[in-house]
Amino acid sequence: KSHSSSQHAQVPEAIRELLAREAQYNPSNKKPHEFKRSNYLSWDDYFMSVAFLSAYRSKDPNTQVGACIVDANKCIIGIGYNGF
Repeated sequence: KSHSSSQHAQVPEAIRELLAREAQYNPSNKKPHEFKRSNYLSWDDYFMSVAFLSAYRSKDPNTQVGACIVDANKCIIGIGYNGF
């Protein structure tokens, strides 16, 4: 199954910015005691991003909805999207 370039253009600017920021991380630029990053996503932002991206799988042109179900230990236990 191939993906057209127009599908990649549909990714919202906020998600593209997050991915670009994460791609710029280079651990070799850190001193050994500075390995923990400070600009990582919060858990809420991470799980909402997963839900948002899963919505792109929906075939419904009117209501593209995604979901990410998380337990108390911050483990994803389900991901889904609405059907058509």
